[in-house]
Amino acid sequence: MNPMIRPLALVTFATFALFACTEKPNTAGVQDFPNTLQASASEALFDLPTSVQASEPSLQIASNTSLAKVLAVINDDADRRNAFGVYLAVPAYIHLAEKAKQSVQKLIRDFARKDIPAHWEGDVDSLYVKTLQVDSVILGKPALFLLVSGTQDGNLRFRLAFFRTDSATYLGSFFMFDPTDSVRIRVDFDGVSDSNRQTMTLLVKSAVSKLAKPGDPSILRVHAIKRKDSGRILTSGASYHPTFQDSFWGPGPKVYGFQTVSDPTTDQSLMRVAFADADSMDADFFTKHSVDRGVLSRATIQLRKTMMDSTGWTKLIYFCLDSGLSATEAFSEAHVLNLLNYVPSRTAAEFTEADLEAYLDLNQAEIIAGKPGFQNMRALYYLIKVKPPIFLARNATILGSGDLGAPAGFALPATAIRDEGVADEAPIGFANTEVEP
Repeated sequence: MNPMIRPLALVTFATFALFACTEKPNTAGVQDFPNTLQASASEALFDLPTSVQASEPSLQIASNTSLAKVLAVINDDADRRNAFGVYLAVPAYIHLAEKAKQSVQKLIRDFARKDIPAHWEGDVDSLYVKTLQVDSVILGKPALFLLVSGTQDGNLRFRLAFFRTDSATYLGSFFMFDPTDSVRIRVDFDGVSDSNRQTMTLLVKSAVSKLAKPGDPSILRVHAIKRKDSGRILTSGASYHPTFQDSFWGPGPKVYGFQTVSDPTTDQSLMRVAFADADSMDADFFTKHSVDRGVLSRATIQLRKTMMDSTGWTKLIYFCLDSGLSATEAFSEAHVLNLLNYVPSRTAAEFTEADLEAYLDLNQAEIIAGKPGFQNMRALYYLIKVKPPIFLARNATILGSGDLGAPAGFALPATAIRDEGVADEAPIGFANTEVEP
């Protein structure tokens, strides 16, 4: 059984080579047009803190946390990474979205350096480019509307369409397509609608046929909110895995979701993660399908079935729970006779999630030590014991988890995800999601 989320293979995004124009257009009004393009790349697309995005997230569990006590006897770093693999994937995913955003920014900045006016069309290297700039109004505010598109062989390679208000705030979208890897990137942004926040949504889509592994996601979405009053940055996102295959999680497409709250001044963040069937996304997704609860629920169902098929397992597990003994202690000379004479007062069908967690706690030492009969339960034990939220520091370093897991001096309270209203950001379903201009 391997209930880990498979890491997302990082995708290399091609940079569009925009060299000198093949024809020299009229340069009237050229200066304002590229300046506005250049400003849009910097002002509309804000950076995400390093505490929620890194290509190689790491673990540094603080010794004063309850989680440190659980992990204290684990000396193998690979074991620790396996225990947190489902959480370490989140900063890697967000980093991928951040890199995609930077690729779009570079495209815009490179294009802004070209000697192209606001109303023009013609060849730029291998692309056919059209530009448009008109005065407009957005949400009752005077604004400048800009539209730039580049096609190649009749196929759209990039499209920039956005409004800039008199106060230099932006609303619109940037689209980029890399035909080499069949990767589509779209960035939507809005600093106009809500005076207290700036938003940015990154959508990255790859062709299923181009995925490095069958379980990799074909769609990644990261939605970011930058609070103008507190300065905090909230992110919520998900990846869609259309061909996920795993005996533990069951057949069918899956969605891996995450939410974070970050304080950019201290570069600290909180995170929670959920994983479930693709049709499970609703307003309670992050509470009903958090990784610890999802693993506990599925493992309980599996162990309950084992107990229903084996009276020996039923007797042993209920004896341990009723006597407060580990399985090793139950088979010891002092207790084995009592075990043989024990008659459970409950049936296997009544075995609960609380029973499973209690049974794991009683056998903690054997599980962590990997003793016979418990070798395959260590990853399960940690996945259940690592509770939200996850505490992260600079460069996506995990420091601890759970309401009591904050390391000393951590600035964000464990309740910040709820306090900041991240839960109010409805998760997106991916079954029919497209990444189009």
